[in-house]
Amino acid sequence: MTRIFQIFGLALSLLFGASAAFARPPANAEPKAIVDWIYVESIKSQKSTEDNFSILDDKLMPTLFSKAFMVAYKRADAIATKKEEPLIDADPVSNSQDPQLSAVVTKVVSQTDKAATISADFKSSGTAERVVYRFVKEGADWKLEDLVVGRRDSYSLLKFLRAVK
Repeated sequence: MTRIFQIFGLALSLLFGASAAFARPPANAEPKAIVDWIYVESIKSQKSTEDNFSILDDKLMPTLFSKAFMVAYKRADAIATKKEEPLIDADPVSNSQDPQLSAVVTKVVSQTDKAATISADFKSSGTAERVVYRFVKEGADWKLEDLVVGRRDSYSLLKFLRAVK
């Protein structure tokens, strides 16, 4: 039966094209591999008019983000929706509204068995940028707990979400 679902999934992806809806981080991946995957998908997305990859995709978020982040995001999103305002109007992965990523370099800043910090330095539309990814271990999986976005005027995405009123 599983084989039938795999074949059906492959047929659908061929019929409708591979899209962000099917994108998932590698199973059992270490934090750096997850961040590398995020940038590979983001760069692929900017080259395709059919693929609009976002780490803030409703189907992807529960597999990528920690429980604490999801609670803060859902609360802030409900408030923004009620106000009929966008919650986040830029891509946190590129720190821009129209990402043109290049020269991406990721590195492990620190990692223990329960937490990890990965930095990503890159150019976005020619401007040097940095995003720092903070992970926590939930069960057997690494989950994103926060993103600190920006090189000069950096902000914590989790703190931003918690501050929404």
